[in-house]
Amino acid sequence: KYNKLATELSISRNNNKAKLSSLIESSLSELNMNRARFNIEMSHMISDNSFVINNKKPIQYFSKGIDQVEFLLSANPGEPLKPMTSIASGGEMSRIMLAIKTVFQDKNPVSTLIFDEIDTGISGETAKKVSNHLKKLSNHKQVICITHLPQIAQQADNHLHITKAMGSSNTIVSADYIDGEQSKNIINNLLVGEEFVV
Repeated sequence: KYNKLATELSISRNNNKAKLSSLIESSLSELNMNRARFNIEMSHMISDNSFVINNKKPIQYFSKGIDQVEFLLSANPGEPLKPMTSIASGGEMSRIMLAIKTVFQDKNPVSTLIFDEIDTGISGETAKKVSNHLKKLSNHKQVICITHLPQIAQQADNHLHITKAMGSSNTIVSADYIDGEQSKNIINNLLVGEEFVV
C-alpha cells in the first residue's frame, strides 16, 4: 500500500513541479527578484533493504514519500541554479519564503502567518514591494510582522510597539497597542531615528 501511494505521490510531484516553480518565479518577480530563476529538483536514494521498488531499484522510503526534494535558485542572471540553502542571502531567503507562502495561500490550512524580521537585508524599493506583497497576502490570511522598516509597518491595520528596558536584574519587554498619531510618530521614528514619547 505504501509503495502504491508513494509512487502516485512522486508522479504527482513530478508532474506539478514545473508549474510550481513558475508560480514561485512570478511571485519573486513581484518582490524585486524579477530575474531570479527557481527550480525544484527531485531524486531518490538507493537503499538495498527497501521494500519500495521504483524503476526496478530499491528506493529509500520516508514518512512523506520516496522523493528527496531540493529547491534550486539562481538569484542573478548568468548564475547557475544552486541549492537555495547554500546561496540565498538573508534578504533573498525572506523574499523566497514570502513568495512560497503566497503561492500556497489557498492550500495552507494555517490562518495566521508570522514573519519575524522579514525586512532582513532589504531596503528602499524592495522594502516597498515586500510591504505591498504582505498587504495582498493579508487579504487571505492574518499576517503578523515583526519589522524595523517603516515601509512595512505603515501597511499594517494594527500596530503593537515592542520596547525593551533593563530592570534591576533582568530585561523588561513591553508590548503596547498604538494607533493614530502615536502610530505615525513611532513609524516616523523608524525612519529618522528620533525617539518620540509614547
